[in-house]
Amino acid sequence: MLGQFVPRTDREKAKWFFVQFNVWILLFIPLSCIWNLLDGLLGGYSGQLAPIPLLGNSVITYGLFWLFYLVVCGCVTFWAQKQKKTPH
Repeated sequence: MLGQFVPRTDREKAKWFFVQFNVWILLFIPLSCIWNLLDGLLGGYSGQLAPIPLLGNSVITYGLFWLFYLVVCGCVTFWAQKQKKTPH
């Protein structure tokens, strides 16, 4: 993030570098909270807003969270890599 405030010519590179690595950290808690709430509501009990994925309905839904998280973060990382290489 420091690369956005330092006067340099490679601000775009710094932005994509930031997005590429920090998406894994920044999306974890919001996705976990949303997933836990939906898992609870769709499973027939009150969902909990927890910052980590909970073993709610079953092991399958817990595994689906991790699959969803890996796919979303992987796609964003791939997109950031692609954007970093293409000239704007």
